[in-house]
Amino acid sequence: MSLAQCHVLVLVVASCVVVTGTAYAEEDESSLLGTWDYVSVTYDGKPFYVGNSATITITPTEWTIRRNGEVINSTWKVDSTKKPKWLTQAVRRGELKFTMNSIYRFENGRLFICECDHPDKPRPVRFSASQGDGQFLIVLQRRADE
Repeated sequence: MSLAQCHVLVLVVASCVVVTGTAYAEEDESSLLGTWDYVSVTYDGKPFYVGNSATITITPTEWTIRRNGEVINSTWKVDSTKKPKWLTQAVRRGELKFTMNSIYRFENGRLFICECDHPDKPRPVRFSASQGDGQFLIVLQRRADE
């Protein structure tokens, strides 16, 4: 095989990897869309109450949390090539604007999100909300009427 043929082969393989990765990310993004009800939230090893009718609605451009009469909006993106998968949100909460770096996974029809209790902390590396780790573990179920 000539050097030119090797370069062509590398470009073709690289193109396939990029297209496959993009398709995988788009599939994950479309799987997130819809309205989700909270199943549970754990913080510091204990249940964390978010209200009776708390929901998260995800559209292609926005992530909206509704709980206890408050609405929190953010834009979002995922990187499903990371292990665990990354969720990054640019949050607008009144005058406050900050970035939340989380991880997520799908399991048995549920969405699991793990995030730190403060935006300045690094992204979690495992799905845990043990005492002292400063992380929330959020379990969501897609709304039945969707």
